[in-house]
Amino acid sequence: MVENDRTVVIDASTAFRVDDDWTYGFPELSKSQHDSIRSSKRISNPGCYPTGFIALIRPLVDAGIVPRDAPLTVNAISGYSGGGNALIGIYESDDHEPWGAYGFSMNHKHLPEMAKYTGLEKKPIFQPQVATFAQVRGLRELFTYCLGLTH
Repeated sequence: MVENDRTVVIDASTAFRVDDDWTYGFPELSKSQHDSIRSSKRISNPGCYPTGFIALIRPLVDAGIVPRDAPLTVNAISGYSGGGNALIGIYESDDHEPWGAYGFSMNHKHLPEMAKYTGLEKKPIFQPQVATFAQVRGLRELFTYCLGLTH
């Protein structure tokens, strides 16, 4: 890691996304986030699934429309190319399913990030999926919240 304080490091891995010593690189997060990023020397790049979820949920939590303790479910689907070489190999072969879900253990690497930057008190139920299209076409996310649901 770079030790001097003059070099800006932007990390695209999940290693520093919830580290308080790093600035989360999502300028739309809050009014002060843009300036925090501009002045930071250590910036963590947001993940793909969290970016969509945070952009949808954070404004609703900040406005009080979605309570901080809301039980949310997130269904998200992305193209196969975002899953790395192994998944690319599977989906570019002739023998693959057109769609697949994963992450049933609720230990997905994006969950801490999704909870921290939305202002939610608990992690959402996250149901990531992958399909037969390249990531360049983007991803789709849908969240479910039942108004008036007691928990």
